[in-house]
Amino acid sequence: MSDKPTVFILGATGYVGSAVGVHFIQKGYRVWGLARTDGKATELERKGFYAVRGALDKPDAWVDSAAVADVFLECSQNNQDRAGHAKLVVAAIDGITKRRRELQAAKEELRARGKQTVVYTSGTGVYGNALKPGEWGNENTVPKAGPYVSFRPALEQDILCSIAYDGIVLRPPLIFGHQGALSSVWFHTFTQAREKNLPEVVLVGNKDYDSPFCHIDDLADAYVRVVERRREVKGQLFNVIYRRHEKFRPLMEAVKRVTGYKGKVTLRPPNTPAEAHTYNSALLDPSKAESLLGWKQEHQGFVENVERHYRSWRAFGGGEGWKL
Repeated sequence: MSDKPTVFILGATGYVGSAVGVHFIQKGYRVWGLARTDGKATELERKGFYAVRGALDKPDAWVDSAAVADVFLECSQNNQDRAGHAKLVVAAIDGITKRRRELQAAKEELRARGKQTVVYTSGTGVYGNALKPGEWGNENTVPKAGPYVSFRPALEQDILCSIAYDGIVLRPPLIFGHQGALSSVWFHTFTQAREKNLPEVVLVGNKDYDSPFCHIDDLADAYVRVVERRREVKGQLFNVIYRRHEKFRPLMEAVKRVTGYKGKVTLRPPNTPAEAHTYNSALLDPSKAESLLGWKQEHQGFVENVERHYRSWRAFGGGEGWKL
């Protein structure tokens, strides 16, 4: 029997949760993941997860599995209704905490393992327009979250200050690698424009944006490091980002080149709260994650290896990516 803590992942079938879970499994952890369908459960089992069937809005079916885990990782998301989704997450965490207390009262072995660690996945988008152009920020910078994620700063604090469990918050930036997230939107848009011979592509963005990035595998490594040090870093918030930020215009030029698109690229300002949140400019310092977690960038930046990321996106089926 492994002495490593057991892990339950909410959002295990998603882009972030799946990669994070596989990283834990490769490190020798036993990982449970929630799956809404039998097909998704089979996918998780193939990757080495212990699949648990259920849905976020019906936690009774899976609360016991989550309650006995040493670590609960929240990696789920709903881009169409983030506030409503967050309420379901909070309700689920409250239910898990209550059930863990009940089980601990009856089971000495579980009682001896103490409080559960809850790791919540937020994002650097919570900073909003807190920073002026060229100004660097860190975890002490007060967020100015826009309406798309206005609930998040308060939710982060509730998790960090909980006495019912040990809370930790990670703020990832724009994530790339494998099938991609936002990068898949770019690859798909330019590929479609090339195939349809469109004269112009119009994208949300600003040529002077400083976009924080992180490869999905480096992000997954941060989760493992947090769990390894969970008692020492409880109550802590971490920006998991690369020191080198990417300017938006070179990003688009790299995607244009690798997809073979020859037309014009026009950048427009955000029109919706979701776009304003996603295409936000911020210079953020990763020193805290580097010093307390021993975390560092292992992968090259997006532009540096755009050809490989494009090939990977195509190998995963060339999907259109996130819908905002």
